[in-house]
Amino acid sequence: VVAFVTKNDEAARKLLRALADEAKAGADKHLHANVVVLGGGAEANGLTAWIKDQKLAVPATCLAADDKGLEPWKINAKAANTVVFFKEHKVECSAADLPADELAGQVKAIAGDGGGAMAGQ
Repeated sequence: VVAFVTKNDEAARKLLRALADEAKAGADKHLHANVVVLGGGAEANGLTAWIKDQKLAVPATCLAADDKGLEPWKINAKAANTVVFFKEHKVECSAADLPADELAGQVKAIAGDGGGAMAGQ
């Protein structure tokens, strides 16, 4: 699971906490999670600092990119977050502005543990 995040707000922090929890809970199933903070300036720096302060068990990278740099990823730069779900090196689905409380269901759907339909389908 890769979460691309553009905003430093409570919704983003909740999503990142949920992602870290899912990664920890799914470690035995080889669930890997990463965070990419998009943009630059105070917003990106603040979120990157928060991730370090919280000691989230999810690798995080800050990437300064404009809309053109995001085109290969098909990420909406205006969305607060875009979460991309991979299974066996293949993109299964993605969701823009995914609420933290829906993350676990999406992870379970990808892993085949139930949880309903995947985002983006």
